[in-house]
This record gives sequence, C-alpha cells and structure tokens, in this order.
Amino acid sequence: MLSALERPLKQAVECHRFGRLAEAEMAYLEVLRLDPNQSHALHLLGVVLTQTRRPAEGAELIRRSLALRPQQAVAHASLGDALAQLGRFDEALDCYDRALSFSPQVVGALIGRGKILLDRGLNQAALAALEAAADLQPTDPTTLFLCGRALAQLARPAEAAACFRRVFALDPTYEYVLGARLWAELHACLWGDYQAQKEKIEAAVRDDKPAAFPFVFFSVSDSCELQLRCARQFAARYRPNMAPQWQGELYRHDRIRIAYVSEDFRIHPTSYLMMDLWEQHACREMPSYGAVLTIPTNSIRPSLTFGAAYWPRCTTACCG
Repeated sequence: MLSALERPLKQAVECHRFGRLAEAEMAYLEVLRLDPNQSHALHLLGVVLTQTRRPAEGAELIRRSLALRPQQAVAHASLGDALAQLGRFDEALDCYDRALSFSPQVVGALIGRGKILLDRGLNQAALAALEAAADLQPTDPTTLFLCGRALAQLARPAEAAACFRRVFALDPTYEYVLGARLWAELHACLWGDYQAQKEKIEAAVRDDKPAAFPFVFFSVSDSCELQLRCARQFAARYRPNMAPQWQGELYRHDRIRIAYVSEDFRIHPTSYLMMDLWEQHACREMPSYGAVLTIPTNSIRPSLTFGAAYWPRCTTACCG
C-alpha cells in the first residue's frame, strides 16, 4: 500500500518519464504540499521547470534539494543544465564537474559539459566528454549527434558522417541531422547519394521541418526563398520573441563608427583579405569595432593589429 506521499510522487515520476510535463509539475507540487522538504520532488520539479523554459525557478528548487542532500550527483548535473540555460556557463561547468566528482558516470553531466566545451571551440575536450557519454548510452541520438558535431569541428568528417548516419538510423526525424550528415559527407568527398539527400532536405524545409542549419543549407539549395525560410525557422526555434536592442534612441557622435560582424573571425581566406581593408582605416578618425559572435580556439582575433577599438562577444546573436 502506497503512502499519501508516495502515491503522488510515483505519479509525478511516471508523468515526467513519458513527457507529460504539466501533469508531472502538478503532481510534484502535491508532494511538496504534503512535505515541503521532499528532496526528490524539489529536484525533479526543478528539472521540469528547466525543461519548460523556467530555469531560474528550476535552479532555486534544485538548490533547495541539494541543501538537504548535497551529494546528489544527478541533481548537481540538473543544476548545471538550469544555469547553462540562463547563460551562466562557468557556473554550469562547475556543477557538471561536481556531479562527475561524485559519480563519473552521470550522463547528463558529461553531455552538458561537452555542449559547453563544444560551443567554446574546445573540441577535443568536448569530444572526450561526449564519447564517454556515448559509451554509457550508445543508442541515444542526442549524444551521437553532439559527437558528430565535435568530430566535424576536429576536421574528421568521415567519422562525423558515420555518427550522423547512426542518429538518422535511430531517429529519422531528429532535428538537423539531414543537413549535418550531408555537410559531413561533402567534406569527406562522399557524393554517393547527394541528389537524393538534397531533395529530401529541401522538401523538409518546405514543410517547415528543422532539416539543416541555415549556413549548412547554403550548400544544399540555391533557392533564396528556401534559404530565407530555413533561416526564419531556425530563428523562430532558437531566438523566439527576441526584443531589438535598439529602441529608437538618438546618439550624437562626433566621429563615424564602423563595425564588422563575423561568426568568429576564424582563420580563412576572407579574414585575411579583409585585413588589407582594415589596415587602411584611420582609427582615430573612424573607430572600428569587431562584433564577434563566437570565439573559437583558431580565431585570428588576437593577431589583428590594425587597432579595432572594441571586440565584444555577442552572445545574443543568432548563428547556426
């Protein structure tokens, strides 16, 4: 016979497992009404709130759970997920490392750590974490997809393509796997079924399905209409309702200011060609700004000597 507390907790966990998050939230709240210090309910309700885009509230609940039971490895990983969603990546990494110090087999901590390292361009370290996660759950599409991304960044496209093919075999509807696979195969000179894959990706974009990242889609289709459609799909999914930073303010500057925006100013021919232009700037008369969307390890930013006045990292910019 289940107790009055165990019954709603079991119901909540069951709903959570099957993705019925609204029902799970209500059941966890019922548990906490009966016992405000039930650590599992605090932790798992925090996870639900994080999954439903309320990471600040989720982090607060998970911290309350950890205050009661500080050695919950999985809860530390869950707190890392909430902090990562809030953009507090250094704190998130600390949480993932703390989780792994309690148990090196916490898959969520390995994946969360791998994601942040991958976004920072620390691809070898990211791959090590993600491969460890893949060893623990070899049929998880998300882990394999992230492994593929890391391999692609490490210029190992054939291995990346193999990862993406495994993802597709496990889940043909997995977001962006069609484009990622084709991109990797093109870089590995695997042209076997290019036309069939191209048509499949274009058809998916027409149907508003997330088939390819916008920059990847440039290598798939010459249709301006489809390229715009792909970019809008991506922006709606990852940058919904983003308020414009400029609100109509008027500025009175005594000098013209010039800004250059790049995904990362990485080492590639365009960057070096642009350096000839940048060196012509009279920076005292026209201050130059470089807006860097991401800063990977192979960025040429540190070597630029033409005197850009300001190099912000734009974390709110949308890039695939």
